Amino acid sequence: MVVEEDALEQWPEGPLTTVGREVPRVDGVQRARGQAPYTADLQLPGMLHAAVLRSPHARARVTR
Repeated sequence: MVVEEDALEQWPEGPLTTVGREVPRVDGVQRARGQAPYTADLQLPGMLHAAVLRSPHARARVTR
């Protein structure tokens, strides 16, 4: 999935009235079907990736 524009909704203006009430899950069906987008699936322009390399031996040095 490639994100080309800001698709996030801004916080609504006005009083917050959902605390203590049931809120419909708008993506419940997508999640149940395995079709919901997750942050791990996003690819943003210029995005970098990293990995942690650890030694399996105590006090060992990781060299290139």
